[in-house]
Amino acid sequence: MSISPEIMRNFVAVAADQLKGSWVIIGGSVLHLLNIAARQTEDIDLAGPLTSTQAESLKLMELAESLGLPVEAINQAGAFFLYKIPGWDRKLILVHKGLTAAIYRPNLELFFELKLARLTEADMNDCLNYLEYSLKNVEAFDPKVLLKLCETRITLVEKTQYKEKLSEAIRSIVAARSLRV
Repeated sequence: MSISPEIMRNFVAVAADQLKGSWVIIGGSVLHLLNIAARQTEDIDLAGPLTSTQAESLKLMELAESLGLPVEAINQAGAFFLYKIPGWDRKLILVHKGLTAAIYRPNLELFFELKLARLTEADMNDCLNYLEYSLKNVEAFDPKVLLKLCETRITLVEKTQYKEKLSEAIRSIVAARSLRV
């Protein structure tokens, strides 16, 4: 089953009323939250509170099932990478506050940090799409930070083309907007 922006919005609204604590949508799922359907995704990447229990994970699976989603459509593996990033919790944007939970998404910088760890072609395109979204919606970001992330996090020779494409996109934005790097 493909996750559409509509499914994402519905999931977020219901989750914020049924789960507890702060949850973070990460990965390609973020693009669907932003109505960027640049590519299909088969799952919802979600990180629960640091204090999540097995009972809360089961509640999450029940929630998915109640919405007609297969339980494997909920992917919590990305939490492992999110929680390794220093200051991740200061780089979140509230998506929806419900009765018992708040659902967040990463800002552009945190999104880059998460995507650059693996950096497939799809990850690079996700970064470019989120960058474009941030520009159109006037979400603040520091191009110097993004360029530094590209330079320091993309070290494998086979990823050089992605590094160059991302860095060039950021530099073009800087030039077009007369920003300083």
